[in-house]
Amino acid sequence: MLSKINLKKKYMTVSEVSKLWGISLDDIKYLGEEGLLEICIHKIPLKVAMENILAKKPYSPNKQKQEDIINFVKTPQPLHPTDIYLLFSNRDKKLKLSRLKTEPILKITKVETPGVEIGFDDMVITISERKRFEFEHLNKTVKYDDSEVLILKSPDFSSIELYGERYNFGAKQAKVVKHLYDQYYLGDPWSHGKTLLRAANSECYRLSNLFNKHKAWRKVIISNKRGFYRINLPYNQPAPCKAPDLSSPSFFD
Repeated sequence: MLSKINLKKKYMTVSEVSKLWGISLDDIKYLGEEGLLEICIHKIPLKVAMENILAKKPYSPNKQKQEDIINFVKTPQPLHPTDIYLLFSNRDKKLKLSRLKTEPILKITKVETPGVEIGFDDMVITISERKRFEFEHLNKTVKYDDSEVLILKSPDFSSIELYGERYNFGAKQAKVVKHLYDQYYLGDPWSHGKTLLRAANSECYRLSNLFNKHKAWRKVIISNKRGFYRINLPYNQPAPCKAPDLSSPSFFD
């Protein structure tokens, strides 16, 4: 147990979640297939595949594409229900990834095949998704931070309690808050404003425009005054001074 050595897990395997909740793997499979539970692929197979792709052929994407690729391989990516079904049905085999639920790897790399082989044990559930599901379906009070300063009041982050104060957000604003919380939990809390606007599917040019009718949003979201933002939770990592250099992307943190 990682808890015995004082480490936070960023995700759990489907088997671990099945045991934690006391339900069968078949029930986990059903939840994933029906879209009730977001099941992801571990980020390492994606990193390996991306490095293989970039090593085998000349590939010089623009900076935006490089940023998309780097962000894509930083975190586990949601699986399409088809692959969830296939992986649960073939637990002793490695299968070729066909589709992802969100950003398709084909769209980013512009190659004919992703070349990603995954097995049953490569399926994971992020802690954020686990807690969202527990709040929504298992009637558990969700306290997201060790010091219990953030309490989720709504599963989509449209209502939270932070340091004892209640904050309500619109749908796109809530997506920004959730994105920042997910990045915080993954140990990479600072996100550029444009990244957050894309995550929220917002057409605004500035994050402040998205939150212009929310007087207290800066109590929840901290800015480094250079275009980067993070959620207002305890963290000792210094704010980046400028956008990261994307000219030579490295996929291993």
